[in-house]
Amino acid sequence: MNIAVVHGGTSTESAISSKNAHYIRAALAENGHNAFMLTFDENTYLTLHAQRPDLVFIAVQGKHHGDGTMQSICEILKIPYTGSKAAAAALINNKFYCKSICSYHHIRTPEYLHLSMQAFFGTPRREIIREIERKMRLPVVAKAVSQGGSFGIELIQTWDDYDLIAKTFEFDNEIIIERFIRGKPVTTAILEIQRRPTPLATLTCFNVDQPKDGLFLFNRPFLAKPEEYPKNMLAEIEHTALKAFHLLGAKNYARVDFMVEDETGLPYFLEINAVPGLKPESFFPQAARISGISLSELIRIITENEISIA
Repeated sequence: MNIAVVHGGTSTESAISSKNAHYIRAALAENGHNAFMLTFDENTYLTLHAQRPDLVFIAVQGKHHGDGTMQSICEILKIPYTGSKAAAAALINNKFYCKSICSYHHIRTPEYLHLSMQAFFGTPRREIIREIERKMRLPVVAKAVSQGGSFGIELIQTWDDYDLIAKTFEFDNEIIIERFIRGKPVTTAILEIQRRPTPLATLTCFNVDQPKDGLFLFNRPFLAKPEEYPKNMLAEIEHTALKAFHLLGAKNYARVDFMVEDETGLPYFLEINAVPGLKPESFFPQAARISGISLSELIRIITENEISIA
């Protein structure tokens, strides 16, 4: 097949997206396809309209890219594409909508507060603090709602750090304030195998350059390995990952992130990634490899999931 690997993203995520795309293209070629790279820009619609590939493998990330934008272009052109569909990708890419849906359906997630740029800069500081304190205790994390990786995230340990919240609005005009969970970051990869969403290995993510304040940064170098959990905890994490996958309408593959709290031992859902990284060292391919699926085989499964639908 002729497959376009579309890559690109926000200024903070574009380079990561391009690295992912190179590995995807190589794996597609290994699987016998004619794969070519296509950078997402204002001409992408016209380029795809002219070239009419058999499939678009989506590797774009971030707001105005992997948040339903690229998916919508493919739907307008009626070209099959990988991953979650446009509406689901938009929900998943917005941390506020994602957490709201999961919280409504009784998925354990850290307490949170949604703030728009207008509300934050137009409301006295003491009122914002009072509203946050009504919902959660310090420390808290401020997160831009549509930013990936660790960009647009600030840890607020005391109210002396209040002004750090404003920095997150450099990445989006909406943020969430979320109770900081001190513990182990855990991720579960979900892959549809023979049309059935299947949890792969659950990984504990050990950051080799973790800041002293304990805030885990996903764009830093990391190691990932299976962790020994009590069977009931592992079952809860996998069950919750599948529940979030279904509730948000995810398709084909996605990565679901949790934090297991040191104090209580409870896993808290953080977010879901509809376009997870597919470099060999990324979490998703590592989980697949531990589950006996090579990167080439992983790309083959993702690709054939879409072709079987088409």
